[in-house]
Amino acid sequence: DPEALQDPAVSGPVLPEKPEPAPTEQRSVSFGRQVGAVPLEIAGLAVGLAATRMGSLKHSDGFDFGSEGWFGRNTHSLGSDKLVHAWSAYVIGDFLTSAIRHKAGNPSGAQITGGLLAFGLTMYAETFDGFGAKVAKEDIVANFAGAGFSVLRNSIPGMKEKIDFRMQYLPSGNVSGFHPLRDYSGQKYLLAATLSGFEGTRDTPLRFVELHAGYYARGFTAEERAEGKKLRRELFVGIGLNLKELLFRSPGSLPERWIGSTLDYIQVPYTALNTQ
Repeated sequence: DPEALQDPAVSGPVLPEKPEPAPTEQRSVSFGRQVGAVPLEIAGLAVGLAATRMGSLKHSDGFDFGSEGWFGRNTHSLGSDKLVHAWSAYVIGDFLTSAIRHKAGNPSGAQITGGLLAFGLTMYAETFDGFGAKVAKEDIVANFAGAGFSVLRNSIPGMKEKIDFRMQYLPSGNVSGFHPLRDYSGQKYLLAATLSGFEGTRDTPLRFVELHAGYYARGFTAEERAEGKKLRRELFVGIGLNLKELLFRSPGSLPERWIGSTLDYIQVPYTALNTQ
């Protein structure tokens, strides 16, 4: 109504203030400002990645680049090391995407910035491997694939609620201590389709169900060979319990939200039935 916009104290209409963007509304923020919103997160990841690889520099004979193969029987972990590269880049990408969205006001393209930073950080980590052993071209591809999957999962509407890429870990006894990223024979990797994310099942008891498909390898360590165990490369499918939906569907506290989010990336042992 033009009369409602007329202030008698001034000449001309008084325009209403522009409303603030809704929390879910995306806005344009430059790549540099998005990166600048998460300096502590980037620094912390860089320090952590360096710390996990610093020991390899003790055995350095110079920088080396080469090939290790993928999932062949002659590879040193039957491909499990490639999956940990992909999974790590994926987790870093998701973490930085979430941080950028929170700190930079939900900017458009946050998932692309997060994925690029994740790939850059994993390549930074590869430089340590280059001086300790070698940078494998397969590792680079795996890093890119993991970061790319994070971008894809955060770009397609609804995909994040439907599909998770997870690692399951149980210490194998072949590596001293608890080393989920180095104890390859204790790992399983899987894609989980969470039925709670699908319209037809999200409000039914099936929301507590997940469908799994994954891969793991065994029998490639010296300890396993000494015990007479054979090389095994196993593809599996299974059905699991959605712990996040069961325990953290409506998280209240920050710890509850953090634990619930962690379950998007970690498969808790003994919560699924698999074919292998």
